[in-house]
Amino acid sequence: MAAGPTDGEMREEVTTVEDEEAEFLAYLAAATSKTSSIDVSVFLLPARSDFMAFQGYISLGMYQLPLYFSCETPGGRVRMSSIRGDCRLRALWKRGEWLNTGRLERSLDVGSFATELEDMLSSPLPPSLPPPAFKEGKTLRRTSITAPPAVYRQLLAELQAVGWANARDLSPRPPQGGAEDGLLTLTLAVQDSAGREHEVLVELPSHPSPSVWPRCRARLPPVEEEAGGG
Repeated sequence: MAAGPTDGEMREEVTTVEDEEAEFLAYLAAATSKTSSIDVSVFLLPARSDFMAFQGYISLGMYQLPLYFSCETPGGRVRMSSIRGDCRLRALWKRGEWLNTGRLERSLDVGSFATELEDMLSSPLPPSLPPPAFKEGKTLRRTSITAPPAVYRQLLAELQAVGWANARDLSPRPPQGGAEDGLLTLTLAVQDSAGREHEVLVELPSHPSPSVWPRCRARLPPVEEEAGGG
């Protein structure tokens, strides 16, 4: 008969969803008790070429929470029933006293939704909240995103530098295994010194990371021969 483990032997620690939620909420409570606020930023990119869905991350202190949602109109009001996140965002969603979903519902577009989210999450976590418990209508479907937060930050910064007005098309990668994989090809319009417009196709790698460069291709107009040559 095999002997069981002794008190001095290492035992494998099993982390459950409840453990992750409790650890996350304990971190927020400790962080907000030391300062009046916590660093929060929301960075999103279109998940569809018609701007009817967005995905990205909520940067909340040391945590990066994946976020996905769809809209009623392109870039417009967020469909609250479509919001997806991981277990940590779900834990926040269950605490309606801190994350006021009513305020989020009144946001008219994606920009105001992100601003409201940042404003609410930057406030101190109320210390007297009861233990989290799922409430009807307060749960979120789970999601994950393949690309790490650093890729979203870098791509968003570069798009803002180029100008969203120069973005001609977004071709998203279809979801795989429940993950929201985001953009696959981005088409930009640029002008040369002669004022001619060209299209530049930026192809993101299937497994993007800050160390893997995207591929770029250009659609150039045909070269016109000068008259009188020969």
